[in-house]
Amino acid sequence: MPLRSPLRLFGLLLVGLFMAAVPATATATATATEYAGDWVLKIAYTGLETGQPTTVPMPQSEQSPVMISVQKKETDDSTTNRYGVSIQVSNQFRTSMDILPSTNNNNNDDMDAIDMSGPLMSTRMMPPPAMREMELLVSTTIPTMTQINLLDDGTLELKGPDTIFLCQPVEAARKEE
Repeated sequence: MPLRSPLRLFGLLLVGLFMAAVPATATATATATEYAGDWVLKIAYTGLETGQPTTVPMPQSEQSPVMISVQKKETDDSTTNRYGVSIQVSNQFRTSMDILPSTNNNNNDDMDAIDMSGPLMSTRMMPPPAMREMELLVSTTIPTMTQINLLDDGTLELKGPDTIFLCQPVEAARKEE
């Protein structure tokens, strides 16, 4: 198609400059809507490093189940996928999670690499006895989580070196009750 005007040539030149300025590195496969939402922790496994994973019993309490809320955060950097994460056991834990470029996913194409190494803030009240083990598990493993995935059945998978959390959307968990 011939260029018929200098303005069209200028426009194409600008598009070419913009495309050259965009980094060629791979980006995370997640979109903001995949992980954002309210989740119920249904199953937790520990002991992955030893090769003998065990299921952590979910607390039997009159309180609500362990809830995880993931909300997309706006950032100045358009390449950063940052989420705010809030976990309600008895106390409420809060941290942030960055979805890293797919080059950091340890050759696991199904999972996105994450960084949750920032501070883990918490309210500091004594949990009821039935919730203490889960509080300890959350407070020690959330900062070590390194991968996230949305499974085909809609389950959110958070994985660390020794722990896996499997979470259902709140709506699906309510239907099971």
